[in-house]
Amino acid sequence: MKKLVLSAILSLSSFGVAQAFEAEDYLHLHSCSYEDLEQCAEAQLNECMYAAEGYDLHFQAHRASCAHAFSEQADVVLNDFYQLVLLKTKIIERELGDTAYIGQEKLLRNSQRAWLEVRDTTCELNVLYGAIYRGYDTAVVGCLGRMTVRRVADLQNEIGSYLD
Repeated sequence: MKKLVLSAILSLSSFGVAQAFEAEDYLHLHSCSYEDLEQCAEAQLNECMYAAEGYDLHFQAHRASCAHAFSEQADVVLNDFYQLVLLKTKIIERELGDTAYIGQEKLLRNSQRAWLEVRDTTCELNVLYGAIYRGYDTAVVGCLGRMTVRRVADLQNEIGSYLD
């Protein structure tokens, strides 16, 4: 019996160790330009989800990993873009002095706070309607990531040209 177990262990080890599924292998949102972020991010998320499906029997956990990594990377991209917009806004306010442009930084900050509230409550609502089939956590995190990417695109479309 010991020989049989040892033989089985040795034969399994000859196949090598399978690599763990890493969502970050498929998601690189920082490589997307702000102008095409939505399409680029969606393509990367779809690629990750597709890879998760075919990876092994733990595909639900892998899909959740994709959603979490996507949301985390979207937050980083938004924060980077937001800091850039804030910096440019401060520079413009300083250069324009006493004009109607003064106060734009405050408006931008208020807009961002309001948007965060809308994003978070919308994603909770998303779960109430659709997560029964997809899993609560994955649905919320996926929604947060999608809305965050959309926020960068909206900011780019609405005020990006003024900051060049």
